[in-house]
Amino acid sequence: MKQGLTARVLAIATLLTLAILTNACQRLPDRPKDLPTLYPVQLTATFGGVPVEGVTVNMTPLDPALKKWKSGGQLDAEGKLSVKTGFYYDGAPVGE
Repeated sequence: MKQGLTARVLAIATLLTLAILTNACQRLPDRPKDLPTLYPVQLTATFGGVPVEGVTVNMTPLDPALKKWKSGGQLDAEGKLSVKTGFYYDGAPVGE
């Protein structure tokens, strides 16, 4: 009897956790009005021909008007990265 109750409580807790995570992950913050146009950026990093994994790449525009829009992300197991701006938005603003 006690095992059945424990299993039910665990199942309910798991379902609630999944529901919360699913709901939280589906919605991005509203796009800021001053966010510049973003362009897709794909990076690949290797060292000695071997993909670099787990390195965080940060890019900061040189244009003072765009400095607050930092872009980047983390390299995956293949050394690849799809750049995001402001942690959420795909792409990066044009510039140096």
